Amino acid sequence: MTYVSKVKDEIIKTTKQSAQVLIDEAKSQNNEILSQVDLSLNKKKDSIERDIANYSQDKNQLLEAETQSYKKSKKLMIENNLIEIVFEKAISKLGNLSDTKRKKHIDSILTKTNEFPIIFCSKKDSKLVKKAKIINIIGGLILENKTGDQRVDFSYESMVDLIKKKELDTIYGVLFENDS
Repeated sequence: MTYVSKVKDEIIKTTKQSAQVLIDEAKSQNNEILSQVDLSLNKKKDSIERDIANYSQDKNQLLEAETQSYKKSKKLMIENNLIEIVFEKAISKLGNLSDTKRKKHIDSILTKTNEFPIIFCSKKDSKLVKKAKIINIIGGLILENKTGDQRVDFSYESMVDLIKKKELDTIYGVLFENDS
């Protein structure tokens, strides 16, 4: 073997060794980069899973709040309807009072006729009240002054409405006290 051949072999050997070192370093760096990418992807995956869990929890809480609100709204609507039915039945019952009871009510109202001489009554009560004008009410009377600018409403409907306004909380408590 000649000197040139030896040098050539030595260069090839050194080059192969250097190339192998570079290849090994590249593989090592590649493995390190892949490991970092895997770690980064796992962190991102965990973050996304947490975000999904939080989103799901938020949606569930919102859905629960909406459900409770809807239930309360429906319950209130039903309770209000029941209260209306109670008052409608009260008015109906008042409309069906006996003539004796109606006369008693009318007589107590007629004490105000000095100040309010114009009298309005239901058709049913017209036989109990002289000189009354018939209007569409269930019962009771409506009194008016001579000039027609003042009225006092003693109709059953108005009295029930007044009771409803003043005593609604009490009525609500009696009807729904165990539903809270």
